[in-house]
Amino acid sequence: IYSVADTSIYVHLFIGGEASVSLNEQQVRIIQTSGYPWSGDVSIAVALAQPTSFNLLVRVPGWCRKFTVRINGARVVAPQRHGYLAFRRRWKNGDRIDLSLDMPIERVSAHRRVRDAVGKIALQRGPIVFCVEECDHGRDVRQIRLADRTKLTARFDRRLLGGAMTITAGQKRS
Repeated sequence: IYSVADTSIYVHLFIGGEASVSLNEQQVRIIQTSGYPWSGDVSIAVALAQPTSFNLLVRVPGWCRKFTVRINGARVVAPQRHGYLAFRRRWKNGDRIDLSLDMPIERVSAHRRVRDAVGKIALQRGPIVFCVEECDHGRDVRQIRLADRTKLTARFDRRLLGGAMTITAGQKRS
C-alpha cells in the first residue's frame, strides 16, 4: 500500500487503514479513509510529533482521466511524476489530502482485431469492469443489446454481496 524512499512516502493503493513509517528520524503515521473502489473519494491524513518536510506522492490510477485535490480543504494543483501526484511541503500534524477521482461509466471495446469481441462492449466504472450474467437476467445474455445512447446509472446496493455498485440501463438519452 505504501513505500518509503529517501525523503518520500508513496501511496500506491487506496485502502482504508493506518500505517506508520520512519522518515527523517521521525515516525509518520498515514491515516487513509476511502470508499474505494465504489467511490473515488480518498482522504489521506498525516500524524506526526513535529512539523517536517517530505514528499508525499499519491498514485493516480491509469483509468482516471479527471480528478480534484484539496489539502486542508483548499483546492490545489500538484505536479504529476510517473503517474503520481507529488506534494512537497512542510507537513504538520493533522494535515490532510482529499482526492476525488471522477468515475464515469464508460463503454470499453476490444481491439477490432479481436474477432470474438467485435460488436461487444464492457462497462467500466473506475477500477471495476462490470459483467452481465444469466443468473441476474434469467435469459441468454447474448441476446441483450445496449444502444449507444442508452442512459447508464450507477447505484450502490447495500444488499448485494454485502454492498456493491450496480449499473442500470435506462431509456435512451436525447
